Amino acid sequence: DATGRALGFAVMTTVDGEAYLHQLSVLPHAAGRGIGSALIENACDAARAAGHRTLLLSTYDGVPWNAPF
Repeated sequence: DATGRALGFAVMTTVDGEAYLHQLSVLPHAAGRGIGSALIENACDAARAAGHRTLLLSTYDGVPWNAPF
């Protein structure tokens, strides 16, 4: 945010040699501002920079804000 505090984070790792988005979280009061989407884009960029063509993730599709992914 404007004060320099983190509003979310993404944790990537590799699983069987593939880039994997292990954790993504955004503070509830910061939801709906595109922070999660920006974190995913940054994770995709980091995966590409590391030579991966894909970024895997596993999520629950019954959660409305997860369903698009």
